[in-house]
Amino acid sequence: MTARVARVELHDAGGPLPRELTNAHGGLLERRGLVLRLVDTDGALGLGEASPLPGFSKESLAEVRRELFALAPAQLPALEAAMGTRPHLVESLRRFVDASGVRHAASRCALELAALDLLGCRAQVPASVLLGAPPDARVEVCALLDGPREALLTQALALLERGHRTLKFKLGTRALADDVRALEQLSPLLRGRARLRLDANQSIPPRDLDKTLDALARFEPELIEEPSTPDALRALRTSPIPIALDESLASEAGPGLARRLADRRALEALVMKPTLLGGVTPCLALADLARELEVRVLVTHLWDGPIALAAADALALATAHQALPAGLAVHPALAAFDELVAAPPARSTISLTPKPGLGVTLRRPS
Repeated sequence: MTARVARVELHDAGGPLPRELTNAHGGLLERRGLVLRLVDTDGALGLGEASPLPGFSKESLAEVRRELFALAPAQLPALEAAMGTRPHLVESLRRFVDASGVRHAASRCALELAALDLLGCRAQVPASVLLGAPPDARVEVCALLDGPREALLTQALALLERGHRTLKFKLGTRALADDVRALEQLSPLLRGRARLRLDANQSIPPRDLDKTLDALARFEPELIEEPSTPDALRALRTSPIPIALDESLASEAGPGLARRLADRRALEALVMKPTLLGGVTPCLALADLARELEVRVLVTHLWDGPIALAAADALALATAHQALPAGLAVHPALAAFDELVAAPPARSTISLTPKPGLGVTLRRPS
């Protein structure tokens, strides 16, 4: 199957959020991104999304806009993919993006997702299947406790009733003592009913890392994502809580850090965010590394819009055999993209969709 791009279009998307979203890096009042449309010579359409996250991504939305706006069809080689051969597809997508000359991770992600969607729509095959997902692929969804702390138990109960069996708690938005008090309330409710996952976004000071991990270990979390800086993790001799690497994987030193933690039996998982890492093909390379290190993968989002979320779903299904529950619950930032696509209903699991490509249909022609 071969497709050649005849037209490239770029449109703004997103807007203000219904409420502020917070993590250890700060607060978010709006979520904006770009929709990339690739139209081939037969009129088939592929959709991609570039949504770098302020304060987290290395590139700004303005930088990504300039880079993608300069794209011309003549820069893009033909897309080729043989059905049922993921290595061939991955290599075709990589060549396609490399030939474009785009550098920023969010730009590369948008172009790769649009190409993947285009191939899936032409073949009338879901993107997850193109990436190697079996028909019975299924992944549990981890839900984030993102409401006010005074409503923590109420939110946790509601999520348990919806079928979630893994809940994530963000550290670092308040003092550690406040986080510990919240976990003391939460832990009895979850015991025997759901796994607890922690995410620190590198907020634990290096000098406090050992004692903080010891203090949090009594809550028996499944893992802690990115507890401190890469240097602090590199110096860590052991950890009472299994560690998942997240934002540090976006650097060239990330794989080396993963190997070091795995050697010390402190690594549990590698977190895969297509927008942060530059698309699904870098994520699949990380999945290969995880298999080599005998650890798991964990697919999640960057408060993305609906196109990038659909791609993360496809990636999770394609790596389901080695995946922990994915951080892909329907999230509040999707409301910023409501003019494009209505947010999907809440879900506690992800399974194969029959829709071709990424399965996203825009409400309006962007």
